[in-house]
Amino acid sequence: MVSFCVFMLPIIWWLELRNIKVALRVGSFLAAAAALAKCIVRPNMLPLHLVAQFLSSMSNNFVFMK
Repeated sequence: MVSFCVFMLPIIWWLELRNIKVALRVGSFLAAAAALAKCIVRPNMLPLHLVAQFLSSMSNNFVFMK
């Protein structure tokens, strides 16, 4: 939720420069990367899990801003 509030305006600005297809591709790539990172997380790999959660929240920003 915090990343949505923080990155909302920069992503809206980025969408003005690019088109919606590029934004959806970036969002889907980030979602796939987050899912892949979540699949390889072990109990002792908390930083990787946090990075995966951040990627997932960033992908939501790109998808919701369409």
